Amino acid sequence: MAPSPISPDSRNRKEKNTPRHSTHEVTRADVSPVESSPEPPPLPAESKVAPDREEIALLAYSFWEKRVQAKIPGSADEDWYRAEQHLAK
Repeated sequence: MAPSPISPDSRNRKEKNTPRHSTHEVTRADVSPVESSPEPPPLPAESKVAPDREEIALLAYSFWEKRVQAKIPGSADEDWYRAEQHLAK
């Protein structure tokens, strides 16, 4: 025979006499309308999102390809730095 389920009210008889909801009445003054909530300020025009590593890598690779084809001396680090500077503009 399966045990009978225990209802939340039968677990603790003291809870039965305790009100489950607040007795405070909510008025219009307690609730602020959604329209009056302030909007976040717009981002400044000069604030840019930093380029991610993949963007830098792709551009640096293209700089490397062009540099190698033109037989211009340089290094991968210089190509990376140039890509970072180019994307930061």
